[in-house]
Amino acid sequence: MQGQPRILRQAVWMGLASVALLVGKSSGGIRAAPPPDPKTLEIQPEDLQRARAWVEQLGSPVYTEREQAQTELARMGRLARLALQEALASHPDPEVRQRCAVLLPAAIEDDIKVRLTVFLADTAGRYTHQLPGWEAFRAIACNEWRWCGWVLARDASLEPAARKLYAEMLQTPANRDLLFASENPHASISQLLTERRLELIHSRTVRNVIINGQVVALPPRSTSPADWLTVLFLEQLIPATVVNNRVASMAASLLNSPLQSLLRQQDATGQVVRNVVANWALSRRDPQDMYYLFIQAPNLELHHLTTTLAMRLLKHPGAPIGYKSTALNRLAVEATPQLVPFLESLFDDTSVIINMTVVRNVQGQQTREVISIQLRDAALALALHLSQRSPTDYGFVDRGGVPANAPPFQYTRYYFPDEKVRQRAFERYQRERPASSGPPAHPRSSPPPTDKR
Repeated sequence: MQGQPRILRQAVWMGLASVALLVGKSSGGIRAAPPPDPKTLEIQPEDLQRARAWVEQLGSPVYTEREQAQTELARMGRLARLALQEALASHPDPEVRQRCAVLLPAAIEDDIKVRLTVFLADTAGRYTHQLPGWEAFRAIACNEWRWCGWVLARDASLEPAARKLYAEMLQTPANRDLLFASENPHASISQLLTERRLELIHSRTVRNVIINGQVVALPPRSTSPADWLTVLFLEQLIPATVVNNRVASMAASLLNSPLQSLLRQQDATGQVVRNVVANWALSRRDPQDMYYLFIQAPNLELHHLTTTLAMRLLKHPGAPIGYKSTALNRLAVEATPQLVPFLESLFDDTSVIINMTVVRNVQGQQTREVISIQLRDAALALALHLSQRSPTDYGFVDRGGVPANAPPFQYTRYYFPDEKVRQRAFERYQRERPASSGPPAHPRSSPPPTDKR
């Protein structure tokens, strides 16, 4: 090459550099067009042997040899991960363990980046990727239905958006730690979720701290939609009773979260986010969370959940009566005969939803009486109204006309004058119960995100 012109030599070297970029480094660098099969990421025996040899050299009595070994292991990147983990867990030399602890985070980061690149390249979803929580996330995001381990249905049009959102979740170290902890039986996932939830909720507020004796206001910290989506997703995978929602409620903070804009997007990404949030909402068991979500559902573009959450509140034994009366008003607005079986399931609930003072005409004299409207009374009156029957025919007293701007049915409009009338009304309804109403309905339960059998 010495006799070649300089320009020719430069062209040759540029060509060799291009070939090197296409081939990729043997240390596991990302190729320009990575294959979608995760098996291509398996560490070869010769690479593992080489990494283990460098790990042993980390304990050399010669300082320069220890430094050389650390440099080579850092250069190997993800290919050294397994050897570093083995040494960190069991190597007898404390300096070897210490150096492995320093090298391991970068090796894991490199491994995650490469795995995500291959994962995103699998646009057809043909391969199984060993990524924490992906199968469960796809099941929720893509409306997957399973039976005995078999996938019966899945919205494949949502999978590209689901993959992109999952990759964004895994790229953040805090979210990644949660995802890996969810598959670690020894990790306290409940405590980790509680701490992360507090961090996200408090990130929206201005914090006052004392620096050098002066109070300094720190601005709110920015959080991403992927941060919130990770917590909502993982809370669906563990029993609702395990998560300490009393510390801080995600339901009360969703309207001001970064997810709000995504929930309103009318595309695949927006639908994936709505699926995850809706499934999370249906997995809640705390009545306060359920009430917040019931009230905010229209603003979160989750209109279809309003009636379901109202029904669940009405059946929840621990829901305050104020929550139940608001939920009953929602069912009155819905005003569909399909609600009659569910209303019939409330006929055993004697909870008093309101005490009122009414003026009655008894033998020509007006008297003031305090009457109680029970939940079952309001349910019966609404069932009769939806069945196009008059509540007054069953002994209800009608308190008066309906204002022009009020819904056609209000649970405070009808009441029973005494217990005997109430008893006869329920007995008559059972005798005349429409055969078409079917068995009492119950609120829909969310399907499990995965079938682990």
